[in-house]
Amino acid sequence: MLVIDPYKTWQTLAERLETETNPLHRRQLEQIIEHMKGEAAGDIDRILTTVSPKATYISYDNPIGPPRVFRGHDEIRQFYDQMLAAISVNLEYFVERLVVDDYYVVTEGVSKSAVKGAALSAMGVKVDDPNAYYLAQGRNVVIWPFDRDGMIMGECIYPGAGSAPADIAGRKLRPEEIGTYEEAA
Repeated sequence: MLVIDPYKTWQTLAERLETETNPLHRRQLEQIIEHMKGEAAGDIDRILTTVSPKATYISYDNPIGPPRVFRGHDEIRQFYDQMLAAISVNLEYFVERLVVDDYYVVTEGVSKSAVKGAALSAMGVKVDDPNAYYLAQGRNVVIWPFDRDGMIMGECIYPGAGSAPADIAGRKLRPEEIGTYEEAA
């Protein structure tokens, strides 16, 4: 049984797309779905085809300091390189709430990722297998601004309460619990 199902990442958006009649909103949803599929495939080049070269990613994941900011394709590539160095490309972001207007899409829901044991060890967390993956869970809100050409102008990422690193180390994942993009596609 899958604990992490990448398909769930774009499921809610695909369901909304089936009933959405506004052409602009449809294009935005299609763009984010393509973006999410690129993330699920670990294909940074595919992701960047959906993102404006002028885009800015802002991650509010540092509770005691300023947000991390990545501007333009080169820095956004660094963002994904950092992310993929710490977690399995196979992640799940189940969108429970979705708001679409002419300028923004807002997604909110539960995220699950498979954190590399080596990444936990690097944070000083004891793991029994640095080559294994461990389950991290949390809630996220992502604000997706769009430009007039229908390109994603970035992501404003607001992670909510999530698993503490020590708790993550207590939930080792078996390989069959982690779905893949190929299975989801």
